[in-house]
Amino acid sequence: MFGSIPVFKESPDTLRLPDEKEMRERLFERGPDSTDLRERFYPLLLRKGGQSLTPDGLVLLLSSALDEYSRMQPPPSVSNAGEFAEEYIRALTPRAKDLREKTITHWRVLYGKQETTE
Repeated sequence: MFGSIPVFKESPDTLRLPDEKEMRERLFERGPDSTDLRERFYPLLLRKGGQSLTPDGLVLLLSSALDEYSRMQPPPSVSNAGEFAEEYIRALTPRAKDLREKTITHWRVLYGKQETTE
């Protein structure tokens, strides 16, 4: 506690997202090369740069961002942005390999994907 304000302490099941600049660089490296994704989808993820999340929280963040992006009527070439979810997870978890795998497993359970491409 700091005065009457609870201080957040990261637990072993919490990962810290890279800051906005590093997130952008990693998404550009790992994600599909698309101007539309860079201009409209990635900013939905970047606004959480530097924050701490659980694996479930990261799945929720990605699901929410994909849902919001789909409502923006993306061009057909990137309307399947969710197919790259595991690459986005890898891009957003550079220093949390154990939690990355947990997050990918949660994603697969929710969305039914079984295979991996790492």
